[in-house]
Amino acid sequence: ALDCFAGNLSYSMILADSIKDLLATFSIATTRTKSLIGVTTLILLPLCMVKNLATLAPFSLLGIMGMAYTSFAIGIRYFGGAYAAGGRFLPDIAASLQPSFGTTGASGVLSANSLILVCMLSTAYIAHFNAPRFFRELKDNTMSRFGKVTGISFGISTAIYAAVSAMAFLTFGANCDG
Repeated sequence: ALDCFAGNLSYSMILADSIKDLLATFSIATTRTKSLIGVTTLILLPLCMVKNLATLAPFSLLGIMGMAYTSFAIGIRYFGGAYAAGGRFLPDIAASLQPSFGTTGASGVLSANSLILVCMLSTAYIAHFNAPRFFRELKDNTMSRFGKVTGISFGISTAIYAAVSAMAFLTFGANCDG
C-alpha cells in the first residue's frame, strides 16, 4: 500500500507541475498546490477507482500516441541539430538553458547525482502491484502468454526510455529537464 501511495504521489506531483505550466501558456495562473489538489481529486482519484481497466483503453492509446509524438519530436531535434552550435533554435534559448556538456565523462555515473536517474527508472516501472489485475483481464490469460506479453511490453518500454533519454541528453546535455 505504501508503494502504491508513493507512486501515485510522485505521478501527482509530475502531473501537477506539467498542468501548472500548461495553464500558464494560456495565461491561467495557479499554484503548484492547487494544481496538485486538482489533479489528484479530479483525475487520479477517479482513475484509481475504475473497476475494469478496459474502460481506460482509449486513454491508453492516447498516451501511446503522445509518447510516440514526443519521441519523434525529440528524434527530429536531435538528428536535425536544431539546438547544436549554429542550430536554428539555439539563439532563441536563454544562455543559462542552452545545451551544456561537462568534462566529467563516464565517471559521472559514480556521482550521487546518478541516483536521480535510478529513481526515475524505478518509478517508470511501478505498475507491478496491478499485475494480478492485468493477468485477469488479459485475453487468453495463461502464465506463458502473460510472461510473453509482459516481456515484450517491458522490452519496448525500455527501448523507448533509453532512446529518448539518450537523444534528449545528447541534444541538451546538463540542461535536460525531466
